Amino acid sequence: MGNGGEEPKELFGQAFGRRPDAGNSPAPQEPAEPEALDLETRLRLLKRPFWIGYDRAVQIRARIEDLLDTPYSDRVTSCAVIAPSYNGKTSILRNVQRRHNVLPPDYQQSPSRPEIKIPVFFMQAPPVPDEDRLLDAVLRLLCIQGSPREPTEHKISRIQAVFVGLGVKLLAIDEFGFYQAGSHDRQKKALNGLKYLGNYLQIPMVIAAVEEGLNVLSANEEIANRFPAEHLPRWKANDQNTLSLLASFESKLGLRKPSNLGTEGMAKLIIANTGGILGHMHDLVRELAKKALRSGAEQIVEADLKPEGLKQIRWVIPSLRHQRPV
Repeated sequence: MGNGGEEPKELFGQAFGRRPDAGNSPAPQEPAEPEALDLETRLRLLKRPFWIGYDRAVQIRARIEDLLDTPYSDRVTSCAVIAPSYNGKTSILRNVQRRHNVLPPDYQQSPSRPEIKIPVFFMQAPPVPDEDRLLDAVLRLLCIQGSPREPTEHKISRIQAVFVGLGVKLLAIDEFGFYQAGSHDRQKKALNGLKYLGNYLQIPMVIAAVEEGLNVLSANEEIANRFPAEHLPRWKANDQNTLSLLASFESKLGLRKPSNLGTEGMAKLIIANTGGILGHMHDLVRELAKKALRSGAEQIVEADLKPEGLKQIRWVIPSLRHQRPV
């Protein structure tokens, strides 16, 4: 568990779409003890995203980084990260991006900006399976979108030229589950376009999708062979990995008293109220931590995870959120 000992690195962002973090000076160090922080600061720190390198996430990250080292080839192996919605797919892709898209040390100070490389190009799949929409999304992130009538071959050629200049070694496509929208013929055409793009760029791709997206991939044997699946299962209360994950969550909350989230009793309640989905587990624990801070309790207890306690933070079990109130 933990973050694998990695140091935070400065992220160049999503292609040209996001500015780098301010300067190259190291981030201010947080006080080691929560006693040194006021309430508002502690609440603000709770909102910050954080990475927890649990075993399966680290395994998949290593698999992706192995692809990243693949030399240019006529046929490269890619992979698909498959998991229920809100279960950590995007976090893994973003973590790979943060580890490899790093600004040069003298980026801010140099009079002439040094050359920048973006080994990992991250994007979101278009909302419908369409080859041209996919290419347009890439061009838009690169800020070189052309005419709506531009031929597909010209778009791909321009993307390749810029990717070579930026040193792109891997194309990460999030929300690939959108490809299940539309007819079978439209899906087939879009997948063929994806295969053609991969052949032209000669770099591996990683796609992130819900389980239904795997059905789209499996419908085309050649595509399925190019994208072997790496699965992120739901979390279970009686699993040691879950207990370790929750203990890691607790270490990030900054509460002054122990909550013992990594015990079987607490894990059972958390899983029951989140469906074992990582994002919901994170949200629930964070909301309970806010309550503990504001009330001065400084810890999460089993009563907080019972119906009355959950009602106080307006928590509804995710599977029941779209039911009509009685």
